[in-house]
Amino acid sequence: MLAAAQAAALSVTAGSGIGAAILASLGAVIVQSLLLRRHLQRDLPRGPRRYALAHWLKTALPFWLIVACDLTLQNADVLVVSASLGPAEAGMYFAAAKTMGLVLFVHYAVGSAMAPRIAALDARGDRAALSAAMAKATHWIFWPSMWG
Repeated sequence: MLAAAQAAALSVTAGSGIGAAILASLGAVIVQSLLLRRHLQRDLPRGPRRYALAHWLKTALPFWLIVACDLTLQNADVLVVSASLGPAEAGMYFAAAKTMGLVLFVHYAVGSAMAPRIAALDARGDRAALSAAMAKATHWIFWPSMWG
């Protein structure tokens, strides 16, 4: 949406970015709801409709509070930077922090994939294979991290 707006020489601002993100999320919800409804209508018979909105709100509110606190904790550094510096610096910091998050994901993925193999090789005492596995894991962590 933002690329189309920029190509059309429209103003691309933080507000339009937020609007594009909201519209994209809304579009995803609509498409998923339509697909799910079609699938459920095909597989499940129609039954009586009952809504327990008060019960749903009472159950969902604690989860909403947990998610809100989690998001605040995840972005507390960005909030502090944006309060201390300008929006451009906060945007650069946010981009750098999210890029670092992708690099950490690579570390996690490779570690999760290689840990059982490395543990088994260590338990067997196969030092040559262990060294080769460690070198392979290092390779798969280093190069994506270097270019990330």
